[in-house]
Amino acid sequence: MVCIVLQVACGTSHTVAVTEDGKVYTWGSSEYGALGVQRNDEAVTKAASPCLVDVLTGQNIVSVAAGPYHSVAVSDEGDVYTWGWGGSFFSGAQRSCCACAVPSRCCDT
Repeated sequence: MVCIVLQVACGTSHTVAVTEDGKVYTWGSSEYGALGVQRNDEAVTKAASPCLVDVLTGQNIVSVAAGPYHSVAVSDEGDVYTWGWGGSFFSGAQRSCCACAVPSRCCDT
């Protein structure tokens, strides 16, 4: 299987990429939930190889960005998704947690 990567962004110790088919993959350290990947309802703490951010499956993601401990994805419809520590605060998301390990839509562009 060939996977064509359109964009890659790096945080302090994690990496996020988007493929041409709109899927998001992350790898590295998930300190503060930066990977946005869960297995058996538990946040993955580290990944040596790319893991699909399956919460975003069904969204056609066209762009990604990363901060020190957070990640951001933008869909083709302009929806913005954030996860990790700091992303929700800086994006204006109305969340009660500071470090969210699961991507969630925070606002429309």
